[in-house]
Amino acid sequence: THKKRITLMWVLPLSILAGLVILAAVACLLKKRMGNRERKE
Repeated sequence: THKKRITLMWVLPLSILAGLVILAAVACLLKKRMGNRERKE
């Protein structure tokens, strides 16, 4: 039971950080695409 609690303590923050990183990467890609569209127009 103790091991499970420790893994949850590590997995939850790591998953949250991973999600934030993915969202940031997607946001950067969207910004680049929007910028390219504006430049082309």
